[in-house]
Amino acid sequence: MKKLIAYVLVLSLLMLLISGCSETGKAETSATSETESSTTTEFFDSGSDTSTESSEYEPIPSDAPEEASVLISYMSVTTHHDSVGNVWLNVLVACENISDEPLYLDYSTISVCSEDGELLRLESVSAYPQVIESGQTGYYFEEKQVDLAEYDGLYLGIEGPNVVPVEAVAQIPTEDIQVRDAAFGVEVHGRLDTTGQDAGLLCICAVLFDGQGFPISVLYDYVDASVTEFVLSGDRLPEEVDAQSVASCTVFAYPYED
Repeated sequence: MKKLIAYVLVLSLLMLLISGCSETGKAETSATSETESSTTTEFFDSGSDTSTESSEYEPIPSDAPEEASVLISYMSVTTHHDSVGNVWLNVLVACENISDEPLYLDYSTISVCSEDGELLRLESVSAYPQVIESGQTGYYFEEKQVDLAEYDGLYLGIEGPNVVPVEAVAQIPTEDIQVRDAAFGVEVHGRLDTTGQDAGLLCICAVLFDGQGFPISVLYDYVDASVTEFVLSGDRLPEEVDAQSVASCTVFAYPYED
């Protein structure tokens, strides 16, 4: 009888030991699974490739804006009466070429606004000159007779400006530039060196600057390529602008491209 009781006790002890080993195995397996799950949150592969694998990564859209090639360095919009009492709107936007290549300033749309909203839109505004070298400035300019009172709080908005890279800049040398008073406003006189110039139309433009270096207005005309002398008239300027108020003048001449 004593032997039977001892046998039962030994058998019970063995079953308890086997059961404990089984639970330990389950606990180790559970801990291993939790550790492996935490390693799957890495953003990069474990190897040398650093490509992002996280679902939070969003690639840059293919239509993202490119780096700016022009800097709008000056904008002005004014209304004024000319010498015979008409109200004129004068719009000027200076665009500096901050790229490393020549740029063609294509036509752009400019909005004239007040505190009450948009007053009018100027479509297909031209730039003078049309092609600017690296570091050079072109001027979008428009003067328009308007049925508006003289405003003090006007401001501009420009769509673009629209620019196209070009390979070369064709500008014609000018000389003997003079700003003179005229019966109405001012005139810019000068000479062209058109040696070797092909037949066609030329655009000649003069940017007038005040004593602080700010542009006042742009005078321009289109002439035949055979012309060697020119006169640009500014009869739509504010009455106070005369030859004495023009501190400097920069003239550009180049083949006209419609």
